[in-house]
Amino acid sequence: MIEFIRKTTQFLINLFSSFGLLWLLIQITDYFGGPEASLKIKSFWWLFGLIGLAYAVTKVVPKKSFSYKVPDRDAKVNLRSKNIFKIDGSLLITINNSFLVNQDGVLLQSNSILSQFVKKYYQSKPELLQSEINSKLADQFYSDYKVADGQYKIGTTVAITIENKNFYFFANTKLNQQNKSFCDKEMFEQSLNELWVYLSECASKEDFIIPLIGTGNGRHK
Repeated sequence: MIEFIRKTTQFLINLFSSFGLLWLLIQITDYFGGPEASLKIKSFWWLFGLIGLAYAVTKVVPKKSFSYKVPDRDAKVNLRSKNIFKIDGSLLITINNSFLVNQDGVLLQSNSILSQFVKKYYQSKPELLQSEINSKLADQFYSDYKVADGQYKIGTTVAITIENKNFYFFANTKLNQQNKSFCDKEMFEQSLNELWVYLSECASKEDFIIPLIGTGNGRHK
C-alpha cells in the first residue's frame, strides 16, 4: 500500500511538472513576445499533457536493466531481469564440489538453473551431463584440485561448450550427510575468488552471465 501511494505521488508530480513547464514557457513568451505569442503556446497544452503523461509513466515503470562501468577497467556490469537462457554470453552455473548433477535424484523436479539447463540441452537426462563433467574432471588439469575422494576444492570450475555457447560449472557448495547442498560465507567468497582466477587464466574475452547465487539449498546464513 505504501509503495502504491509512493508511485502514485511520483506519477502526479511528474505529470504536473509538464504543465509547470508549459506555464513557464507561456510567461517567458508573454514577456518577450506579447499576449499573441503566448496564446499560440497555450494552444499546444494537449501536447504538453501527452508528453507529461508519457514521462510520468516511464518514471514509475520499474526498470529491468541497469548498466555500470567498472572504474579503470575495460569491463561493464549489466543488471537485467530476464530469462538467462535468452541472453547472449557464457553462463555461470553453480554446483556442489562433488560435481554430482543429480545428487538426490530430484533435480528435474526443481526449477533451479541446473535443472533448466539439463532440460534444455540434455533432453532432461542428467546422466548425460554427468558423463560429460566426469570426462572433463578426468583431465590432468584437475588433479591438483582434488581434496578428497570424489570431492574438489571450492571454486573448481568445469567448462562445457554446447551449441556454440560456453557454460562454466563452478563448485560453491558441499553436500551434507543427507546429500543436500550447504554453503557458508567462507565457501561463498572462496568460490567467487577461485572462479575469477579460472576465468582470467582459462576463459577467452567473452560476456559472462551471472545469475543470483547463494540461494536455495546452497544459501548461507
